[in-house]
Amino acid sequence: MRFLKEYVILFFIIVFIISIEIITVNITKNFLTEINNKIEEVEYSIESDENKKKIDELSELWKNKENKLEYYMEHKELEEISAKIRNAKSNIENDNIDQAKEQIDEIKFRVEHIKNIQKVNMRNIF
Repeated sequence: MRFLKEYVILFFIIVFIISIEIITVNITKNFLTEINNKIEEVEYSIESDENKKKIDELSELWKNKENKLEYYMEHKELEEISAKIRNAKSNIENDNIDQAKEQIDEIKFRVEHIKNIQKVNMRNIF
């Protein structure tokens, strides 16, 4: 009975931590799925006249999502994606389509990397 209070407090702390982790993983998963969908739209329209519009939409979407992800994710990863989006945008504006394609592929890789980092598995825990 002496340690019952401590055990109850410890239990609630653990439940709180697990629930916060579940919430952040779900938020991240939803955000990154939305970003992936927008990247695919940019990829499909890269050689059309709508490519500037689509890359602008991706850039705006990323800015909105990045602000929320910064609270609990590593900033280095987010900054790398922001830089790649800016590079792709400038390449599209300068009609360097091949370089823009490379940048978009790199963005896709980085987004997938963030998904893998955020997954809760034994490799990420230890």
